[in-house]
Amino acid sequence: MPGLDRMRFAWDLADPGDRRVTSRRLARMLDPDLVDLRSGPCGRCGGPHGRPSAPGADAALSVTYAGGHALVAVLSAGGGAAIGVDAEEGRPGDPVALSRVRAGTTLRTWTRIEAALKADGRGLAVDPSQVRIEDRDGRWLAFVPGRSAPISGTDVEGPAGLVVSAALLPAEAGAERGGPAMT
Repeated sequence: MPGLDRMRFAWDLADPGDRRVTSRRLARMLDPDLVDLRSGPCGRCGGPHGRPSAPGADAALSVTYAGGHALVAVLSAGGGAAIGVDAEEGRPGDPVALSRVRAGTTLRTWTRIEAALKADGRGLAVDPSQVRIEDRDGRWLAFVPGRSAPISGTDVEGPAGLVVSAALLPAEAGAERGGPAMT
């Protein structure tokens, strides 16, 4: 799946006073051009914790926080329109007990869904129970309502005790949907 090889990841224990300090440091470590990092408005509440961006930089990024860690994914220029990353504390096969997912959803499936919805740009404004995940040759595809083409993804080796997934919105699909996403 083109573009997945252009994703880079970093994680570290999050600054307990302001975890965004840690995520911004990690983003700059992955790509020194990510100098002016900003958080857009949240698509659900309007708060300052929406999709991160770096105006003027030729890279896309996504941030997630779990288990006391900050995790950052950066997509190099030309790799795609957007990237999404999600991490949750636990084991891949652990059941997820959320009212907005289908019965039997595992933690691995949940991180894939949330990563795909971040890459999509609408975040949890889309009903996660309507997202379908299919495994394909060591990668996965997310079929998101309102999107004609699937979002591709991969599972990422992260810090011990965390389940991490990343998703890539292909460049040709970037204009199909948009808007701020939860990070």
